[in-house]
Amino acid sequence: MTQNLTKSRSEISEQKIRNWFTEIENYVTEKNLHDVFQDPKRVFNTDESAFFLCPKGIKCLIRKGNKTSYNFVSNDEKECLTTLITANAAGMLVPPMIVFNYERIPPHISNLMPSGWGIGKTESGWMTGQSFYEFITNIFHKFLIENKIQLPVVLFVDGHASHLTMELSNFCIENKIELIALYPNATHILQPMDVAIFHPLKNGWKQAVQRFKVENDGKKLKRENFGPLLKTVIEESLTPDMFRNGFRTCGLFPLDSNAVPYSKYFKTLAPNPVRALKSIENFQVTPRT
Repeated sequence: MTQNLTKSRSEISEQKIRNWFTEIENYVTEKNLHDVFQDPKRVFNTDESAFFLCPKGIKCLIRKGNKTSYNFVSNDEKECLTTLITANAAGMLVPPMIVFNYERIPPHISNLMPSGWGIGKTESGWMTGQSFYEFITNIFHKFLIENKIQLPVVLFVDGHASHLTMELSNFCIENKIELIALYPNATHILQPMDVAIFHPLKNGWKQAVQRFKVENDGKKLKRENFGPLLKTVIEESLTPDMFRNGFRTCGLFPLDSNAVPYSKYFKTLAPNPVRALKSIENFQVTPRT
């Protein structure tokens, strides 16, 4: 999987991303969405990430008799919960959704979930088309109405085929939610959550889990603790400016292909003045027929 991802990312180029922006600009014109991109409250991004109940490398102060020392203590290090984070270019955070691998959510978990947050349940514990549909219909759309966000809105997604169902498409059309898929395998460049949010959020999460264990003498972080602790981490680690900067850096708001720091991701050759001049001299415009 890692090799495939690396190969896919190596096939991305600056020109391909610029072409994608051109396609989006054409789509915006075709759908008459220019006014949407004048209002940061109407441009959204959503993405999911896994949060481990025991992030790798956690070590905590554990009391042994009269002594206090650092020891590595952990839950099942592979146990994680998928969380969907969504926000707009104004820095407004939509209530997150946490996905559990339960057929029925136990009351001791649902009762402790932060108010307004979504609870998804899937066999795998990962986001599916059905759980994403439930998020859009029950959480995202409700957020738009409650906050009086003008419609239509644009929601940039990473384009998982399993997430984008016909049922979801019909709901979005009926409720003026324009889903726009980001360029494939370029979330590290175009996804505000990947570029600006998940790194500081994961760092904050790791520190919070370690603090939880210190305060509870190495007690295992349980699933019912997850939602309340993540809410605290979000409040402590993220600011509206971080979301705004993420959208700006990715060129999604304002919609601007030149905002992307291409040199950070692609090796570029120094321009050759002679070659550039010849290119201009040979350039011809072919009239449309």
